Amino acid sequence: MISPTDYKSLSDNLSLGQDQEQLIVDDFDDILNNMTFLLDYVESSSQYNGSEFYNSAIGSLDKEISNNKNNIQEEKIDSPSLMLSVVLALQKHVANNYGDVNDFLSDYSIKVKQTFADLSEATGYIIDPGNVE
Repeated sequence: MISPTDYKSLSDNLSLGQDQEQLIVDDFDDILNNMTFLLDYVESSSQYNGSEFYNSAIGSLDKEISNNKNNIQEEKIDSPSLMLSVVLALQKHVANNYGDVNDFLSDYSIKVKQTFADLSEATGYIIDPGNVE
């Protein structure tokens, strides 16, 4: 059976990982928005229209934006499923070896972060508000 200390550490690390991942995805979205702005600028600048630079820049930027959008979408889909798998395994372990997850948290005075509570809820294990920081 996992120790209360290890459970708390793991839940905190999962929360941190989820929060940091969201920041990274948001940063990539900002970068793509800037690239799209640059693409729009180059397309609207008549001085470049039709030139070799124009055709090369448009093609490169458009391809880069498209590739990055696809990568971000894949990351948004794949990464949470991995995170949820770990949370589900942890919560199942507690439920199978201790009983109710909320009883485990209460009995050992463990308060989890809201991000972890949200992940847990997504796996079907709802954490009582009294067990959330």
